[in-house]
Formats: sequence, C-alpha cells, structure tokens
Amino acid sequence: MGDPAVYVSELQTYPKGELEPIALSQIKYKELRLKFKTPLTLYPYKDESGELLLAEDDAYELFAYAEDREELKRVLNSLFTVMWNTYVSESGDGKLTPRAAKIRQNLLNNLAPEDTSSADGAEASIMTHMSHGSRKSVDDHLINAMAKQCRLKKNEFVDLVKCPIDQEKYEAILKERELL
Repeated sequence: MGDPAVYVSELQTYPKGELEPIALSQIKYKELRLKFKTPLTLYPYKDESGELLLAEDDAYELFAYAEDREELKRVLNSLFTVMWNTYVSESGDGKLTPRAAKIRQNLLNNLAPEDTSSADGAEASIMTHMSHGSRKSVDDHLINAMAKQCRLKKNEFVDLVKCPIDQEKYEAILKERELL
C-alpha cells in the first residue's frame, strides 16, 4: 500500500468524502461483537478503471473492493467476521500455516470480543430490530417475526410492547422456557 496522498493526486475528482480514510473501531455480525484496541485506519482508493473503491491492509492480508464507500464498510465488516471465525474461533490453537498463524496473532493482538453477556452471565442472544427508515406500519407479519426473535408468542410480545410484561416477567418466561 502506498501513501494515500499519492492515490488522491493520481485520480480524477470523486464525490467528497469517498476517498477519506475509514477508521474501523468495531465489527458487528449477529451476536459477534469485536472491538479494535486501536482503530484500524484504511485508506480507500479507486481502481485503474475508476469504477471500484479498494482498501487493503498487509497485516491481515486484506483486500476489499466495492462500488461505494458504504458497501466497502459492509464488505470490511464481513471480511473481518470471516477472518475472526476462521482464524480464531474455529481454528483454536489448531495447525495453521505460518501466514495464517500471523493473521490469527494480528487479530488477537488488535481485536477483543466485547462482552455480550447480561449481569448474571447469561448470553444476550435474544433481540429484535426494527428499521427506522421505513414508513410502513408494523403489520402482523412483522409483529410475529419480532415476537419470534424475542422468543415470545405474539400475544406475549404485544404485552411486552404495551408494558404489562416488565423485564422481570419477561426473564421469568425465558427461564421457564429454558432460554436463560
């Protein structure tokens, strides 16, 4: 990788901010939450055709490309998730090639899993998400999906939203179902 100023000076004009450095401070995918001990700064640049945005890092043998900055961030998030799962979670201390062992060590030196457990040590894997960008109302299909994510029946989920079920009762339901 070279000096990012060289890439900028050799390129045509691109939308403001597109070639600004990307500082990665955390990786999130499903229940996986990783935090960089020091943010990793990547310097995006355009490929020769000017069509793709590229980013790379030698320490992780990382090369990513995308059509725009937001997609590049998603790709980077996915790549770090795959690297963590491949080199750290799944390999353990298994037999790795020297290059793979170096990538594993760089991941372990620079990333730390965030605590995703509750106060009593139970894993916090029950959650739901609703997009705030959508203008459509919450229909039965979405309510059922959110109830399922929260491990509740539809009527229980509605009660949870309307507040007759508080946190204590919700946790009791989950314990009764052996989910906590």
